[in-house]
Amino acid sequence: DNKVNVGFTQANREQGIRRLTAINLMKRMESSVYSFNLTLTRIKDLMLVMADDELKDSVETIPVNKEVPLWKEGRLILVAKYMGGDVVGEKYRLTNVSPSEMLLVEQELYRRGVRAIAVEHHTLMQGDGTDIYIVRERKDNE
Repeated sequence: DNKVNVGFTQANREQGIRRLTAINLMKRMESSVYSFNLTLTRIKDLMLVMADDELKDSVETIPVNKEVPLWKEGRLILVAKYMGGDVVGEKYRLTNVSPSEMLLVEQELYRRGVRAIAVEHHTLMQGDGTDIYIVRERKDNE
């Protein structure tokens, strides 16, 4: 029962093509899952570096300390950039300068190329501040 059919019939070719297609699909899925996991790991690691000053020497850190106009109710400072391979981390400090309570949601900070956003405190009273961490794709000129 271990005979090998060596005939090149149309049915054999189609069966072979189906097998090759299935194998290629499995390889592609395996590669995609691996790549996705690698990307998530890089993003998570960069977030941890930005949040812990003791880890900042593990990546190239560029101090910026520049105000970024965003909302009239808040003062947003880009504190530093963290160069992490094909992604860049940006650490911001947001202070509520309005007399009202400020509620933050990550979606308000999203822009093209952003891969992750973390806000330390989502509710800010007058004068309160919070750190904001953004990981985005690295641009060609960076």
